[in-house]
Amino acid sequence: MKTTLEEMLEFKDLNHVIAQDLARRKGADYNRDQQQEGDTLFNLRVAELIGFAETAEQGILIRIMDKIMRMFSLTSKPGRVAAVKDESVVDTYRDVYNYAAYAAILYLKRNGRFDEFMTELRDEVEAIKTAGVVPALDVVDAKTVPDSVLIMKSVDDVDFNMTDKGPHAECETGATNRPGGVERFCETHERYYTPDMRSA
Repeated sequence: MKTTLEEMLEFKDLNHVIAQDLARRKGADYNRDQQQEGDTLFNLRVAELIGFAETAEQGILIRIMDKIMRMFSLTSKPGRVAAVKDESVVDTYRDVYNYAAYAAILYLKRNGRFDEFMTELRDEVEAIKTAGVVPALDVVDAKTVPDSVLIMKSVDDVDFNMTDKGPHAECETGATNRPGGVERFCETHERYYTPDMRSA
């Protein structure tokens, strides 16, 4: 049951996109009015507002523990499947991923460190991209997805240029002139692509 680095990174990359979409859609279902007013995590603060938990973060941790118990139950025996068919074990993992992020956001805001942390985070990501020796992150605006998504970029060649333009014909065939499957940019589809991630 070995897992390669490439398998792990691709799994995390693809699930991040799905988790982001899930966060957008669920947020609209739970507190659409508050989300439109700029308070997208309002429903997670209610536990604090009504005194159910001392802080909103603690309320989220209770939700996470509930999700962990579900995962523990469903993975305790080989072949056990969820009784609720529209929520798989992997769906629950994604929920935990999102809840952990929400708790971190609220914790940082409560302690007045959110803006500072976001600046540090952006600088750290930029340093990773600039170094050119580890996978780099870039936000890509694409017409083929509902919103901006985060795509993991390979940087097998150190001369990788984020603005390198690839012709539309290559995008359609999935061809690339870069070693290691490094993404190129299609101006027609306004997205990066590789042989395994090309636009329809």
